[in-house]
Amino acid sequence: MVVPRIVVVGAGVVGAAVAMRLAERGAAVTVVEATRPGAGTSGGSFGWLNANEKLPRHYFELNLRGMREHRVLARRSAHWYHPVGNLEFADPDGADELVSRAERLRDWGYQVRLPDPEQAARLEPAVPMRSAAVAYFPDEGYVDGQLLVDALLDHARAAGAQLVVGEPVTDLVVSRDGVRGVRLRAGRIDADLVVLCAGWQTTELAARAGVTVPLVSPHQAGSRAVCLLAEIEPPDGQRLRRVVHAPGIVARPARHGRLLVEPDHIPAGLVFGEPPPPGPGEHLLAIARRLLPALDRSDLAARLCVRPMPTDRYPVVGWCPGLPHCYVTATHSGVTLAPYLSLLVAAELLDGQPAEELAPYRPDRFVDAA
Repeated sequence: MVVPRIVVVGAGVVGAAVAMRLAERGAAVTVVEATRPGAGTSGGSFGWLNANEKLPRHYFELNLRGMREHRVLARRSAHWYHPVGNLEFADPDGADELVSRAERLRDWGYQVRLPDPEQAARLEPAVPMRSAAVAYFPDEGYVDGQLLVDALLDHARAAGAQLVVGEPVTDLVVSRDGVRGVRLRAGRIDADLVVLCAGWQTTELAARAGVTVPLVSPHQAGSRAVCLLAEIEPPDGQRLRRVVHAPGIVARPARHGRLLVEPDHIPAGLVFGEPPPPGPGEHLLAIARRLLPALDRSDLAARLCVRPMPTDRYPVVGWCPGLPHCYVTATHSGVTLAPYLSLLVAAELLDGQPAEELAPYRPDRFVDAA
């Protein structure tokens, strides 16, 4: 039996999961990472595990399968997995939408409750929140993205995968019959198949081979691909138990008892890759105090994160149009989707059988729209 040689470009959560699935099915896998595993979006994002606001129905179902596959994967090791539930508070302007969404999700078989104020206070005692409506989603939670990437790569290496770190891919090796490897500064790696899992940098890498993968640019003011997060040491008695959504902000527990917070919108003038204007930490802290008024400025560490967000908001998964032997995955919600998406991708690569669930997300939709 011929063992396929496969290069996976990118060691974020999707690349690491794809590498694990392929290696465990017997492929000769090499993962190439430009910096370090998890250094991009996977290790720095909020990591909300959910299918909550995912429309239409087929996208909801894909995320729901992702949540279920997390539980399966956690049987191997669960130190990265925190299914603690999500408590969402709405102000009067958002109350009808929250209740309507909860009812729709319940009709779709999603676990949701509408607690009264006393029940909400028992679910999350640290939050002194008054709101027009509250919903609780018990199956949701969060993932420590860096720990998940590390675990996936440990499984991949145990199955024989090789990891090349600190070597950015400078180009794809393209021959008459398609892609046959990748070029690095130190040389090249030959392959039968190449899988692009380079996150928000996929657009540039694919373009070098003439393939269109349109992602939202992070280098524009107000880009929805950019998010601002901060870790804060909460006061005694205000450590969160769960993911909490409140008007203007989302928060969850972080390592060592800290709190991770993210506002709905980044401050005006904050652009990824440019020097930040004064005060993004103070901006975030002011919003976080709506949730936990006793928070102070001490030991606040803010950071920017770039989401790999396709321009139409839906995953890009499949064979690159007009470029044989090259496959691409680029998606927002990668943390939720990775365990299940990687199963589908591995089956398509090794069995040649297209997954019906991925039909809405093929790269050629952008060619058809051009």
